[in-house]
Amino acid sequence: STTTKYTPDFRFWFAIFLPETVTTNAGASPLLKFILGISRNSPIFAMKSKTTNEIRRIKFKTMEEGNFNKLSYKEVILHIIEDIRRDGFSKELPFSIGKVETRMIIFAKENNIELASDEIYMSSKQIAHSMRDSKASKGLVVSDEELAGFPLNRTQMDLFYDGECFIYTDYKSKFVLHPNYEMKIDRNKVRKVNFITTSSVSDGEEFKMQKYQKI
Repeated sequence: STTTKYTPDFRFWFAIFLPETVTTNAGASPLLKFILGISRNSPIFAMKSKTTNEIRRIKFKTMEEGNFNKLSYKEVILHIIEDIRRDGFSKELPFSIGKVETRMIIFAKENNIELASDEIYMSSKQIAHSMRDSKASKGLVVSDEELAGFPLNRTQMDLFYDGECFIYTDYKSKFVLHPNYEMKIDRNKVRKVNFITTSSVSDGEEFKMQKYQKI
């Protein structure tokens, strides 16, 4: 089958980089409406007075519906990594990287494991945790490309459960997900299936340990 790659036009990028807030069809000036081509059906301007970060979340929603190329996940993660290296932190809000896989859902049901959401989330806080100096000093930090590629590459990895978390691995790196992680989104405490950390695999025999169940 042929895949059509969506290329955002200038209006999308103009919206993403507008300072602070952008109003919708109900509140935008006639000139702004004309420039952005805002309509009732616009996936970007579906709600009133959204911050830039909120517009990014709408971007993710439309992406999951097939309107955006999934490489956008990679771009956002690389942007967060750049923020952390420059400032020590990133202001990016937690975001979904796609649906929980069927194999994880089935395993969770069969083993009475609560999955807090039907999507997997990543946050700048946990990405920073993956890059911390103590891990780097041991040579356990994965490359930027590996970390940013996780949302797309995870479906090709083996999946394990260690009694507490799910672990994706290609046996070079491992990515740890908590099935019921408490976090804050928009100042509200919520629980999500959430990416916790990643590290290089130092022992190729690690996943033969008894605590690991292969899914």
